[in-house]
Amino acid sequence: MAGCGVAAPSAVLDEVGVKAGRMARLIKGAGSVLQGRPWTAVTVPNVAVGPLLREKVAGWSGALDDSELWRHGVRRDGILSHDFFRDQRVTIDWGRHELVVEGKP
Repeated sequence: MAGCGVAAPSAVLDEVGVKAGRMARLIKGAGSVLQGRPWTAVTVPNVAVGPLLREKVAGWSGALDDSELWRHGVRRDGILSHDFFRDQRVTIDWGRHELVVEGKP
């Protein structure tokens, strides 16, 4: 997901109290007329994955559709992107079902 650290359906961000600013809402309105499904820029106060904590994470609200929340019986709240994992080495340990993050916290 380009240009952000986290992307989620607007319903998920509403659940955790993240709201878009006024300018972002105006741009969203124009984007929906021009491109269909609008994305809105948001700033998520804190995102934590294990020991990795990021503050003021740039995000996109609406980057996933609400219908994508439940896939294969598992709720998928959002996507963590490369901006979140900057300067980290990320490995998926499939055998242990773990996300291994190495680098500076």
